[in-house]
Amino acid sequence: MTTLNRYLGGLVVPLILLLSACSQRAPFETGAVDSSSVQIVTSAPASSEATCTFSEEPILVIGDDEEDDNQWFSLIRGTGRLSDGSVVAVDRASAEVRIYDASGRHLRSMGQRGEGPGEFTNPFILWVTAGDTLWVGDYRPWRYTVFTAQGEFVRRIVLKPVYPNLSRAGGVLENGYTVNTREKLMRSPDFSVTDTMIVEIHDPDGELVGSLARIPHRTLGKVSEASENFWMHPLFDTAAEVDALGSTIVLAHGSKSEVQVLDDEFNLRMIIRWLEPDRKVTRADVRAWREDYRERNSQPSFLDWNRNNDPMISPERPVADVFPVMSSVRIGRDGRIWIRQYDRPREDRGWLAFSADGKFACHMAQPPGDVWEFGADYVLLVHQPELGVQTVRMHRASRHLLSLRMKDSRRGLSLVESILRDSSLVDHWHLSMRQNREVVRRINGRGREYILFCHSPVNLTCATPTMSANERQTVYSALEFRARFHGFKRVVATIFRRSVARATPTLTEQSGYIYFTASDSNKKHAVKGNSEVKT
Repeated sequence: MTTLNRYLGGLVVPLILLLSACSQRAPFETGAVDSSSVQIVTSAPASSEATCTFSEEPILVIGDDEEDDNQWFSLIRGTGRLSDGSVVAVDRASAEVRIYDASGRHLRSMGQRGEGPGEFTNPFILWVTAGDTLWVGDYRPWRYTVFTAQGEFVRRIVLKPVYPNLSRAGGVLENGYTVNTREKLMRSPDFSVTDTMIVEIHDPDGELVGSLARIPHRTLGKVSEASENFWMHPLFDTAAEVDALGSTIVLAHGSKSEVQVLDDEFNLRMIIRWLEPDRKVTRADVRAWREDYRERNSQPSFLDWNRNNDPMISPERPVADVFPVMSSVRIGRDGRIWIRQYDRPREDRGWLAFSADGKFACHMAQPPGDVWEFGADYVLLVHQPELGVQTVRMHRASRHLLSLRMKDSRRGLSLVESILRDSSLVDHWHLSMRQNREVVRRINGRGREYILFCHSPVNLTCATPTMSANERQTVYSALEFRARFHGFKRVVATIFRRSVARATPTLTEQSGYIYFTASDSNKKHAVKGNSEVKT
């Protein structure tokens, strides 16, 4: 590791400069390599209808049996999936790491509160690394306790110099190096100074290797209603975002639509950028946030309103001019990079996914809970009803769907050819009937599966008689995403004639089925087809 130490010894990634760099961005996904051989990939997610979907119902629920101590959680502080399909979760109150098989049956537990080998002071966050090795963060001080998937205690790693508080971001790499963060607090009562997040690398024995980055973080200040020790950040403030998993490290700042990607030798190898116009904060946004804050904190599950609640909605509290771009960044177990888009009050923008090569992959709505892990075909999350107990839930996730609407036949076929040369699987096309016939011929010649799409104002599917029930459900999920974008509550697939392709669609519900009716005002007729999925 001599080369690694020499490299890190003088390195602080110039993140501030990179984040503030403004360059002309291409309207579509492009790749470029700058003079430092760092690949820059730019995309425009807003122009893409590619979606990733998750099953409406979870395929696994753990923790819904309050009569079984092993099936009840007080506060889940991490969960992950092992290679055999079993699931591990950390319960903070009981200070236990629990493993369940793929059906949710409890297999084993390890750990308890204490200072001995394999014991915890305050277990906080979990990582699953190569060989199903389990790393559990614990504090104070911040340290890692390592177990095998069979429950055997391996070792404890204390960082040097000591971290008195927890590392709020970062992770564990497969080579045993850890990415840890600490905050350099620069608090000022008038909100005039910004804190700094310092990203550091520690070797497998916990020794400090060097600083990786210094990223502007939150701004903290006080208002007159606040108690002496109560500090807060401006409303809609931005923050640093860091994650590490496998052989990848990502660094970002909430104010910029950009993510820096480093490898496990700490070389900056790629910058992912996407087009994101500024979203200005309005008075209506501030009013909505304050109303929602009052409502949330008056619920029975919350403590009584206290003197620290008033400063949160105080007119003295500064408000950002524009909303942040992102609220978190995650590395999936399959190498994809997931960006949680920052929501306006009462908005759910969901996630953006980028493939390991930096290309935009798909949009995904926010699942019903806090996402802890993205897999290739699953999403693992912690779900908590307003008055219920926390549960670990797994939802099945679909591969992305690509839908294209091309009015110009030559341009459409040219794009089809370019995508067919790509190794990624293209599931669905949205082209004219003439384009469809030509695309079918070309795709069939390459052994590709093909599902027919035809033109309509809301991107509904046309003849799909060869689809299986599962394929239909996948298509319906994607259609629902696009339908919501166009203002519909729900849309399902149907068969209709080309003569009503320009029709105005309407939705009706009968006996649990949703029907699509397309009426052509010029031809004065309608066509109706029933779906094959009940609501």
